[in-house]
Amino acid sequence: MRGYFSDVVGLEPGTEYIFYHPRFFPGYFWIFPMAGGWVNAGYGMAEKYRKKSGVPLNVLFERFRQEHPVVREMMARAKPESDLGGGMVPFSAKKQRWAGDGWLLTGDAASLVDPVSGDGILYAVRSGLQAGLAVRNGRQHEYSGRLEELFWGRMKNQRKVMYLVTRMPGIISLASLLGRYPWFRRALMKGIW
Repeated sequence: MRGYFSDVVGLEPGTEYIFYHPRFFPGYFWIFPMAGGWVNAGYGMAEKYRKKSGVPLNVLFERFRQEHPVVREMMARAKPESDLGGGMVPFSAKKQRWAGDGWLLTGDAASLVDPVSGDGILYAVRSGLQAGLAVRNGRQHEYSGRLEELFWGRMKNQRKVMYLVTRMPGIISLASLLGRYPWFRRALMKGIW
């Protein structure tokens, strides 16, 4: 669930914000600054956990916005520039076929979405490029192998992170504390990405 807002305070150039709150875990809230002073702000959660909560995402978005102290402060004067909207994001749960006789899957259709961040644009562009190259060069039969080579290792690592974090949410607090140290950030980036 996401919307566009103006007049969000406390933004630093080039910084994307992701927030967690124990009452809303394993969901998370994001604020992504955009051109023109607007932000893309949203709340996401895996559907199986959302169903267990029995609360619609738009309600969770508003509750998180009010209950997380930093988000509440940043968005205290925020003006909505759009309605809240959203949809299902297809995370890849297991290795799959991305091509067959006469077809190639790219982007969301191929479930190429980062399980940690929900990012799919990078994967859509890169898989689309690979699909175009495969067709142009008559190598459609190599397309699935190429996607596996490019994305599967990272996807597998990201799923492991999500599995671990959903079972031991205290890891997020520990990572937040250790995140102050450059050596930890480097190790985390290397391990996840």
